[in-house]
Amino acid sequence: MAVFLKHPNLPSKKVSACIVSPQISDEIKQNFLSLNIGVYFVTPCERIQAPVASHADMLAHHAGETLIFLEQSQNDLFGALQATGFQPKYIEESLHKNYPHDIALNICVVGKNILCNKNHAGREVLNHYKQAGFQILHVNQGYAKCSCLLLNENALITDDESIAFACRNAGIDALLIKKGDVRLKGYPYGFIGGAGGLIAPGRLCLFGNEQFHIDCARIRAFANKHNTQLINLSEYPLTDYGGMVPILQSE
Repeated sequence: MAVFLKHPNLPSKKVSACIVSPQISDEIKQNFLSLNIGVYFVTPCERIQAPVASHADMLAHHAGETLIFLEQSQNDLFGALQATGFQPKYIEESLHKNYPHDIALNICVVGKNILCNKNHAGREVLNHYKQAGFQILHVNQGYAKCSCLLLNENALITDDESIAFACRNAGIDALLIKKGDVRLKGYPYGFIGGAGGLIAPGRLCLFGNEQFHIDCARIRAFANKHNTQLINLSEYPLTDYGGMVPILQSE
């Protein structure tokens, strides 16, 4: 039997379902299937830039338990989640293609902290976390969720200096890696947070293989430091597909 994740991004058991982009490769889809992880696909949003129009971290934000905030274009996903027992909610903001008008849902939850550009994050989402007692850590990087690959509630990998700085000031162990070795079709490079996610405590799946990243040795050492196994869902270089949003886990 599957249960709702209590904490966003941080499963306490093996993940049984997640929200992802329909553009993930066939190899990754097959590996999700072999891991017995069901997938909910977002619908491409025509109002934002084409390379990220179907990125889960742009269009859906799980706030814990049954609450999932969605961009207004996600009608199919809304219905599918509702049928599963979730309480999806559309945000008021309508995304547009030019930054920062596309980042309302690009908010990263790390334990009891929220990383985001609070000037442009979704108002309802921020209010939800403020009322729940979370600490809001403002960062200049609006693509906060895209830029963070969580290992646990106190550790993450990022390719953004402002995020690394904010995390370290808040007592979060942040590994700052170099940009450029994560693929994203249509852009010179993608973000590390869009290239994977936790599928169980201590098990981090990657959309690609970290061996192709210039900071491969540091990534592996950091994962080992935090007792985290890296699981490659593809044997190609790391690719930013908009990450994954884990929403259900085993009982």
